[in-house]
Amino acid sequence: MPRKRISAKTKIEDPWTTLSDAILKTLSERQSDTRLMMLIQACDDLVRQNKLDILYDGLVDHLNNHFNKWHDELRSLASDALLKKLSDQYTHFKHISVIIPTMYSSYDRHFSSEPQKILNMIRNLFSTKILSDENLIDNSITPLLIDHIISAQNGSEIDLNVIKNVIQMYYSFNNANEKPDIFNNFFDKLVKNEINSCETFFRDNFRNSSFTTYLTKVENKYKIFNPIICYLFKQKDANEILTCFNITLLYDREDDFLIGHEP
Repeated sequence: MPRKRISAKTKIEDPWTTLSDAILKTLSERQSDTRLMMLIQACDDLVRQNKLDILYDGLVDHLNNHFNKWHDELRSLASDALLKKLSDQYTHFKHISVIIPTMYSSYDRHFSSEPQKILNMIRNLFSTKILSDENLIDNSITPLLIDHIISAQNGSEIDLNVIKNVIQMYYSFNNANEKPDIFNNFFDKLVKNEINSCETFFRDNFRNSSFTTYLTKVENKYKIFNPIICYLFKQKDANEILTCFNITLLYDREDDFLIGHEP
């Protein structure tokens, strides 16, 4: 049976309880029984009643509890399961970052001097609770990303959608007001690993092959390498990695090519 249409004069008996219940259901990926317009109205009622602290502090409490739970889940996992869980969490985080600020549109309008106050708070809490855990991010997530990218380039079957989503999270928080180092640290480490991987490829293939055979192997490797990097990264960053590939396997090897190491 269809729900009744909510009129502009619909009275909400307990606006915070209504809004709080919808927030909890949104965080737990359950469907709220209350229409979005009614939730927006509930927030507007509380703003009009000057219950701004209830709105803000109540949301902060819900988010803190939820992000703490996410953090605990991540710390209990490793390898593929860890990356998949973080990817799933970030996908839901993007949904939260749209729907909750929409519910709180009246609150944001009240604080027009602080643009996107609710969204910024959500992002800051996520960053503080999860991304600021250096042991989790720098010592677990980032090495896993790099290992999986290199493995994919070497022909292993890797779910690149998961890898891309986590990298998109790194990109998203890579600005001066949040986590300016999270993407840069990952990218710098990846470039070093890519160079090392290319150097290993050169040692394993050049001296045991004819020059033309080596070039064919490089070409075949590039056909796998290029689409993976271009899929995962923005063009500027992809170009930097591809340049390292060409320099390490070709341009820096001119002396070896001139001397020749025909078997």
